[in-house]
Amino acid sequence: AERWFWEIQRSGHQPDLISFNSVIHACAKQGDTARAELWMQRMRSSNVRPNTISYNILMDACVKAEDADGAERWLAQMLRDGVEANEISYATVIHARAKNGDTAKAERWLQQMLEAGVQPNVVSYNSLIYACGRRGDVDGAERWVYEMEARGLEPRVTSYSAVVDACAKSGDVLRAEKWMEKMIGAGVEPNVVSYSSMIDCCARAEDLERAEHWLCKMAERGVQPNAHSFSALINTCSKRGDVVAAVRALGRMEQANVDGDVVVYGSVLDACAKAGDVVRAKQVFQQMRSRGIRPNLITYSALARPFAHRGDWVEVEAIMKQMNSEGLAVNEYFLYVLLLSYATAKPRQPERAEAAFLQAWGNRVEINKHVTSVLSRAVGRARCQELMQSATKLSGRSTLRA
Repeated sequence: AERWFWEIQRSGHQPDLISFNSVIHACAKQGDTARAELWMQRMRSSNVRPNTISYNILMDACVKAEDADGAERWLAQMLRDGVEANEISYATVIHARAKNGDTAKAERWLQQMLEAGVQPNVVSYNSLIYACGRRGDVDGAERWVYEMEARGLEPRVTSYSAVVDACAKSGDVLRAEKWMEKMIGAGVEPNVVSYSSMIDCCARAEDLERAEHWLCKMAERGVQPNAHSFSALINTCSKRGDVVAAVRALGRMEQANVDGDVVVYGSVLDACAKAGDVVRAKQVFQQMRSRGIRPNLITYSALARPFAHRGDWVEVEAIMKQMNSEGLAVNEYFLYVLLLSYATAKPRQPERAEAAFLQAWGNRVEINKHVTSVLSRAVGRARCQELMQSATKLSGRSTLRA
């Protein structure tokens, strides 16, 4: 664009407004706001008066560069220069401020927009609704939807979804469901974001029945779920130790051809661990491996935990060996699980616990209060204190970490 601009000048023609706007747009598109601003200055020094489009291009570039101050500065300059700002001009700055969570400044620009006689568009209101949604301000999100409707603007699916998301952050299931029903009643079809937010809301409230209801509703209406649609539900199952519900959700996820990740499978394994279900834990772990997902330390620890609670140190050591063969070293979480298996074994395995602790200490694994607590159970309180004192003397570093 710059090359063509200089060609125009060399041919003896005076660049016009369109020429300057084209170069500014090209710079802005590449994210080079400094260069775009330089061309704006050149335009002004060439006695070519910038128009609304010129300023809108610069403000949009500032927003993409996360520069809300810059966008606001150019709108203020635009108004000082007597150039008419349109709904896009104001909406851009409102979006910039709302995106940064500065709803107070966003609201002030909306008010200034109204005072200038410019009718706000859906984008302006959606920016404010979204900002309220991000911080869980349900009252604020609802207020902007109602004001939007009062001005004759029809809320979009993004408008409703942002309110549902606000409800989700506080786990207000009844309020979120009211907005889902309002959306459907208005003839607006909820999308994957709407349903995922609704499911997330139910999951936060630990209402698995309603979460599964909305997951089914989603399928009934032909909306393809994504990983987020299932992850919140599975995470709640994990917190409750409801392994049946967690495995059921994982099954639905796979039936929907949605790819899970190591976090999702880790949550299901965590549910298995809390329920002490070693059979399902192994099945889920193998299921994860068969899908080409590489386990991490968290998933290995979750797999080993139900065996550790049973005192099955042989199985825990086998899991550790497999983990090490994949280049993963024992950390404080797996060390805790390993020592737990020795502590709960019948008979206890104090020699193995002591050896595991000293090896971990030599490998500079952080020793926290959970590790020392379970070590004490495995080797006895007196011997635990002796081990920690001797380890400290040998290395000169403190054993216990928070």
